[in-house]
Amino acid sequence: MEYPMPLRYPIYVAGFAHLFFAILRCISYCIAYVPVIIATRVDEDYQRSTSRGKRTCDRFIALFRTGRFDYELAHVVFSALGATVSPLWFTPHMLDLGVRNRLLAYILKSVTGNLRNLGIALFFGIVVIYLYAVIGFYFFQGQYEFGMGEKFECTSLYGCIRDFIDYGFRGPPVWYEPTNFSQFIFDSTYYIFVIVILLAIISGIIIDSFAAQRESKQEIEDNQNNTCFICGKTRDVIDRHGNGFQRHIQQDHNMWNYVYFHMYLEEKSPTDYTGQESYIRKQIDAFKIGYFPVDRCISVEQAIGRVKDEE
Repeated sequence: MEYPMPLRYPIYVAGFAHLFFAILRCISYCIAYVPVIIATRVDEDYQRSTSRGKRTCDRFIALFRTGRFDYELAHVVFSALGATVSPLWFTPHMLDLGVRNRLLAYILKSVTGNLRNLGIALFFGIVVIYLYAVIGFYFFQGQYEFGMGEKFECTSLYGCIRDFIDYGFRGPPVWYEPTNFSQFIFDSTYYIFVIVILLAIISGIIIDSFAAQRESKQEIEDNQNNTCFICGKTRDVIDRHGNGFQRHIQQDHNMWNYVYFHMYLEEKSPTDYTGQESYIRKQIDAFKIGYFPVDRCISVEQAIGRVKDEE
């Protein structure tokens, strides 16, 4: 695609800059997440008993099953096509706004997370419209249109079904002549079952899914703000018997200290591990949290003990 001379070079520069940053983003994702995906989704004992080619194939399958790796790879491919073929290939990158923005991501998830239910509802709607199209073709042919100002052809059953599916979700038929009782029944039931009930069902599925996503988000935020990630005790218990919830999560049970200790074990030679470090390392490798003080907190236990002693 050729551009006017004043715009040609800026567009080319912007396109290749976009490609450069897309590649950087893909590389950063691979560095940060690919080792974790392989470690968590590929069984090590199974990998030791298979050939090198089989191990490589299994790792690639594990990567592509995540979905996010496919997305990052497609992001680079479309960016390369946009920089070298046509800027129109940059259009799919606008969807990245929905991925990066948390609110838009919840909206998209409320739709994509219910594709099965939406598909069933849409299929049922097509079946209902098909029934009305057959009735309209055999009993009311040439007596109505859909009032869209477009050509409406119901000269064959196929054409009638096609036009009903195309225009039928937008509104009920519009009759050429004053309606009689049979036309009134046809028009009224079509409006009630298709325009009102069916579209309300589809909208309700999306709205309910969005409400469920919002409730789940609020529950997660409430859990993060009012429950210790390490021991699982609530803010009320810690404030009542301990030294305060904020001090507890920042000093007593700071979750990042566990991450730092994990990194420390990664860097330290296994031959230099102490007995406790060896135990924790085995727990980490087995994806267990036995070394976490679940439902235990020294400050809370000491406060409860003092109350019992006073009693």
